[in-house]
Amino acid sequence: MNLQFRIAFIWFSMLRVLLTIYLSSKGYRLFLFMWAIILLLLNLVHVGETIYKEASDLSQVGLLSFVAVANILLVLDIRKWRSIEV
Repeated sequence: MNLQFRIAFIWFSMLRVLLTIYLSSKGYRLFLFMWAIILLLLNLVHVGETIYKEASDLSQVGLLSFVAVANILLVLDIRKWRSIEV
């Protein structure tokens, strides 16, 4: 991944955290929910790819699995947050 893409991705993540503090509209909650699902799918693909190519590297598989579980919890939490009235 090139440096410009990585920097933009990090800044976008920080901007979303800041906006979450000040915004709570249904549209923004839906955007966060969809973004969390996209990240979850990407992380699950990454775990699968790592298991397929480097199954012997248990530390990498364990770490990526932990991140995937954290993403699952994030999706569930945002889903619960979306159901709360604004």
